[in-house]
Amino acid sequence: MTYNTIEGFPILALVFVLQFREMIYLTEMHKITILQMIGYGDRTRTQAKVVRLFQEKYPKLSPISQGTESKIKKQFRECGHVRQLKKNHLNKLSDD
Repeated sequence: MTYNTIEGFPILALVFVLQFREMIYLTEMHKITILQMIGYGDRTRTQAKVVRLFQEKYPKLSPISQGTESKIKKQFRECGHVRQLKKNHLNKLSDD
């Protein structure tokens, strides 16, 4: 079986690398923008509309899901911020 290559790399591997480069984590500023798009009080938008607005504002980023939107909203309501949470699951394992 022969593979099509570009400079010695299989094309499928190059496609994967290019797709992976586009998938970046949301920055704190992106999360704040999502919260602003959601709105507050009786002037809130639906999840689908927020996802569409975010995609229009940042077309080069991977699209966010409605689940991502709801997780950001939940974290803000519970913690009061959207900074990256520290994970303490390793400490729980060592206590056992």
